[in-house]
Amino acid sequence: MSAFAIRVLLAAMLVATIAVKVRAAVVPVIDMPAAISRTLGKNGFSPDAGEPARQSMSFSNPTCRLPVKVQTVRLYFGDGISGNRIPEPGYVQNFVYLDREWGSPARFEMREEWLKHRLLVLFGLSPYVPTPIALQIAVPVECPAADAIDWSRVWREEAE
Repeated sequence: MSAFAIRVLLAAMLVATIAVKVRAAVVPVIDMPAAISRTLGKNGFSPDAGEPARQSMSFSNPTCRLPVKVQTVRLYFGDGISGNRIPEPGYVQNFVYLDREWGSPARFEMREEWLKHRLLVLFGLSPYVPTPIALQIAVPVECPAADAIDWSRVWREEAE
């Protein structure tokens, strides 16, 4: 291989590396509480008054007897997920990340999804903004409005 061809190859690799680094640096950030509120609002849910913590929220719908409870969960391995507790009576507990849902904390699988979509975002191939935050949701057993929620919309919302 000639010296010119090697230089062109190295220059192309340098440009590609810089492009990927720049693209990685501009991945938008999601305001999770706002994105959760917008997503649930599109399904007729409204935030319960007096919710002090932004990490744990409650949303009511006139067609449901009990509110939907949503808590954000960080995907870092050092953090503990409080999902080992038994759900309250009348609720089903699930963990949601992007377009997948688990009945119990599946931190490794969630991290795999995060990594997969983080790599896809670098090439513009993922519809999601892969933040390392999942949702722990408690859905009332008899609430058809909650069954219709498309939770993946939370990660499709871009920061404003």
